[in-house]
Amino acid sequence: MEDKEKEPIEVEPEKVEIEGAVIEETKEEQDSKVVPEENKNKMAIASLVLGIISIVVLDNFFVSLVCAILAIVFGIQGKKEDRSKMATAGFILGIITVSLLALCMIGIFQVAWLFTSLL
Repeated sequence: MEDKEKEPIEVEPEKVEIEGAVIEETKEEQDSKVVPEENKNKMAIASLVLGIISIVVLDNFFVSLVCAILAIVFGIQGKKEDRSKMATAGFILGIITVSLLALCMIGIFQVAWLFTSLL
């Protein structure tokens, strides 16, 4: 039985052709382009960020309402792409903000009605 030394296997770089030019990519360059799994669903991230902003700026009615509606829309789209918890959280924060704003508006109209009925 002969002792054969194991030779390292050489990996050939992948050739990418762009408009006639051939560019060789090594395995390290290919691995560096891999996107982490968490960052693939941009809609879920946008929904969560807008949901948080809508709660934080609750005193500014119009900004909060716009952010909440966008959080709901992006949350629905994010759930369609990937059932992530970030999309669900952004969607729920948007619903909570819209509900709080609706309650505030009802309260404001009730107080205004009360003052006009006293006059």
